Amino acid sequence: MKFMHISKYITSALSMFLFSTLSLPAQQLLFRGQKVNEIKIISDEGVYNFKKRALTGIADTFSIKFDSANDNYFISKYIKLSIYQGVDKDTIERIHIKKLKHFHQIIERKMLDTLLQAFNHSIFPIDFNSLEISKGHFLELVKKEKIIKIAKLYEEDWRFKRKYSEEEDNNNFFKGLQSVDTLNLFLKAKFDTTCCMMVTDVWNVTTIHICAGNKVFSFESKYPYPFRQPWFELPDGFGSKAILNPEINRQLLKILPEYFITRSNIDYHYIMNSYILWYLRRRGIVSRCFAPD
Repeated sequence: MKFMHISKYITSALSMFLFSTLSLPAQQLLFRGQKVNEIKIISDEGVYNFKKRALTGIADTFSIKFDSANDNYFISKYIKLSIYQGVDKDTIERIHIKKLKHFHQIIERKMLDTLLQAFNHSIFPIDFNSLEISKGHFLELVKKEKIIKIAKLYEEDWRFKRKYSEEEDNNNFFKGLQSVDTLNLFLKAKFDTTCCMMVTDVWNVTTIHICAGNKVFSFESKYPYPFRQPWFELPDGFGSKAILNPEINRQLLKILPEYFITRSNIDYHYIMNSYILWYLRRRGIVSRCFAPD
């Protein structure tokens, strides 16, 4: 009887402990020791017309804020803009605001925390393993039909027809592209942080501002970097730190709305399409004149 009494007491104590633990409010996320109040994701792309001396573009603004009353993070803003700026006209016109489906939607805290932590760690070199995709998924993204489809964009799909090539040669070509070792060669060549690439007449930039405490930490990714990696941390002064981490892309794909500008550039389909084109150029199927780096 004494043993049963003690056992009952322990069970009761454990129940009270678990209840008190589960009842504790989740704490506000931290980034570099500061409480995160807001995460702003801004993406814009466009082209500059030298002849007309004007630029045309579009921009998306997506904001996530912390709600202290309900102790969660929610979508506070999602705006799409159309931009035209020139000598005779200088306007920014708001053409659409997504608010019904996205406003006040709660964002899972774990996804945001994983995204924040990814900006503190750089993975180098990026290879097949760091992409964290299965071999089956990789092979699906670079299957024969996909390779021929991309070759067709440059009117070079005829090279794979029976009239012009042997089936065995084609199969060896496809197997070479579908090799993880070949993919790693591409990743090593493309994800180079030793230099900075610049384009003057077009732009495609995504900037993430992490508002934590009284500080703002800003990170930028831009064209022509594939997969929009690396991300560059923007300090107050000159210079920037490059961060290579595919986890950033994985979490953004979970968080961002379906029609957000950046999504198509950070998806695995994008990098695999770039890889296929790289291989077609490498094997002399597509000319660099029509598909430059």
